[in-house]
Amino acid sequence: MTSHPIAVNMHMSKDEAAETMRKHKLHHLLVTDDEGKFYGLISSFDIARETALDAKAWYVIINLASVYA
Repeated sequence: MTSHPIAVNMHMSKDEAAETMRKHKLHHLLVTDDEGKFYGLISSFDIARETALDAKAWYVIINLASVYA
């Protein structure tokens, strides 16, 4: 456990959170609200899963667009 945890704001994008993790060599970050109060946790797995789902959604959208073109 780190003695100085790194936190990100709940409105930060997943790309910004991933960059923060990379920069600090972490796999988990605290998430805070606009007042700096604890809101939750995010992990590198959470970001990877959301990125994969985004990629999957784009694949479906592109295929549907080609069907109706």
